[in-house]
Amino acid sequence: MVDGQGIAHPRRFGVASHLGLLLDIPTIGIVKSRLCGHHEALDEIVESRQPLNDNNEQIPCVFRSKKRCKPLYISLGHKISLDASLLWVKHCIKGYRLPEPTRLVNGIASNRAIFNRMKQNLA
Repeated sequence: MVDGQGIAHPRRFGVASHLGLLLDIPTIGIVKSRLCGHHEALDEIVESRQPLNDNNEQIPCVFRSKKRCKPLYISLGHKISLDASLLWVKHCIKGYRLPEPTRLVNGIASNRAIFNRMKQNLA
């Protein structure tokens, strides 16, 4: 999981695609804001989703991971299908808006105290 776009990028090749291609591994781009495309209104129900479309092309989807939160934009990176991407994202959501891998990395990168303590305990 990458905090960045995959094919939901104006050039259809964002950082999640670059990383997956470079490392030759499956990658999923997960972001909190839309870079391009449009979608229908999303239901308030957890795990509801809508296709994200740009120029008559689906560039995967918008996904509601938690009630009363803005949706996430799921973008295929490399070597993974939309169904597999959604399965992994759902599996990694543990009560927060973001999946755990990207939530933890965002916390450490933003230097939040609780994540710094976690980082020190792991060292």
